[in-house]
Amino acid sequence: ECNEGAEGALAITLGFDAMGLPTVDWGAELGLGVYFVDPDAQPPAGPGQPVTGGNTYWAVQLENFPTGFAGPVTYGVVPDAAIDTTEAVGGGMGPAELVAGQCYKVIVLTTAFTQGSVTFAMP
Repeated sequence: ECNEGAEGALAITLGFDAMGLPTVDWGAELGLGVYFVDPDAQPPAGPGQPVTGGNTYWAVQLENFPTGFAGPVTYGVVPDAAIDTTEAVGGGMGPAELVAGQCYKVIVLTTAFTQGSVTFAMP
């Protein structure tokens, strides 16, 4: 069972592109990191730290602080001013394939240190 929904102080919009890939947007704030993880996973506690409590399917972080990256971000597409950090935060060679019917959580952290997440079942 997937407990779908949004949490956190940062409002996140989740949609799907024409290829069926999740796309996440969080408004005007600049991104610090975007993490597609298991529903119980937590984002890194700081730079160089791993995702804890679950698998990491894909992760991007800003390339140079404080220059963040803008949304929206589509799964597997590294935005300008960001780098793929999936392996560095404890995942494999990202992005991993997302499986239909499986539950995932996307977490967004911004350069203003606000955070939000959306848990969803992959269509």
